Amino acid sequence: PINRSSLLLRLRSLRRMNTAQEERDRRNAELRAVRREQAELTELLLADLDAPLNTIHARATLLQRSMALPEALRAPVAELSEAGRSIEEIARMLMDLLRNSEGAFVAYGADVDVPALLSDVCAALGERTSTRPRRVRLSVDDALRGAPLQLDLALVRRALLRLMEAGARAMEADGQLHLSAARIDGGVSLTVRDEGPSLSLDEQERLEAEEDSPSLTGRLPRSRGLGLVFCRVVAEAHG
Repeated sequence: PINRSSLLLRLRSLRRMNTAQEERDRRNAELRAVRREQAELTELLLADLDAPLNTIHARATLLQRSMALPEALRAPVAELSEAGRSIEEIARMLMDLLRNSEGAFVAYGADVDVPALLSDVCAALGERTSTRPRRVRLSVDDALRGAPLQLDLALVRRALLRLMEAGARAMEADGQLHLSAARIDGGVSLTVRDEGPSLSLDEQERLEAEEDSPSLTGRLPRSRGLGLVFCRVVAEAHG
């Protein structure tokens, strides 16, 4: 025989479960809508920034090439140009991180000459006055010479340059940056190391404690800044 009381309890429990699932689905749909709106707003921001940033770059370049520009103004003009470039890169990183949060961030592999890539990154860093280090040491395993790797060239170049800039800012005036590529355990390791001041023990413990805190990517701590989060996302996209 059917126990009516037990059946009613089960039906009520099932109804509560269905209601809870519907609520979760509704909240997830709202969250996806918010993320889509964030991505759209960021795209609009990037589009609106494009014209003024191009104007800044063009005018700064024109001034830098002008023989009439007083020597005292050359450094400020170069800094102005770099500031515009930094704003543009921040907007691009934000767009990439929003795509990553939606599972739409993709690295497109193509044959890349690693020594040429690293040399290009060093040259690009040397052109940036605010982060120009006095010494950069470059090393590449012989096994990687003449053996192209499947990488997203644009993304990896941006990530390496971002790490190099961070290292250059952290260094003392006579410090040295190290950029290297090596074969490790069947894979390839691209490493940026600087001789800047180390983090204190308290700072290291704080960063380790924040490793599992919420963030735009769902995995990385907010305290490390967009640049380092972007670099981690690029690394993960390449396996």
